[in-house]
Amino acid sequence: MRLVRRCLAAVVLTACLAGPAAATPTDRALELTRRYFAASHLDAMVAAKLRTITPGLVQQMTAKNPQLNPQQRNLLKQAASEAEADTARKMVERLTPIFAERFNEKELEEIVAFHESEAGKALTARTPAFAAQMEPTFRSLAPEMLADLNTRFCAKAGCKVKMAPATSAPSPSRP
Repeated sequence: MRLVRRCLAAVVLTACLAGPAAATPTDRALELTRRYFAASHLDAMVAAKLRTITPGLVQQMTAKNPQLNPQQRNLLKQAASEAEADTARKMVERLTPIFAERFNEKELEEIVAFHESEAGKALTARTPAFAAQMEPTFRSLAPEMLADLNTRFCAKAGCKVKMAPATSAPSPSRP
């Protein structure tokens, strides 16, 4: 599920950052972008991503403030949850014009039409299950990739440099 969110977020952010931007999106373009974001559940993806970040922020704040008693730590968690929800809403709001200015209205209409269609809804619903298979698939390919990397490096460097082989693929928590 985390990988699905990352992939969809990457698609949205890539679209937001790529290509020339129009001056100011039209009201229609903004409305279409909001419909696309709703159909693709961007708000839920952003909120889910923030839910993975917030506990670490709370932990850091708790560690830097050891004087907090258990009740205060609970209040901090509540405040973090509220801030998380508000930040997710603000993020979607701020991404809306950024995304909208990257597409013309016809393109946005087609994007929305697809995502609101039965096929688009099916894609949105089934993508998490598919994405859940991406990390295990990568992990199964990692030894082959690492061997290929070593072969390619030796071809380029003449194997004069002795490299310690990597033993496993990086995980989200370990680069």
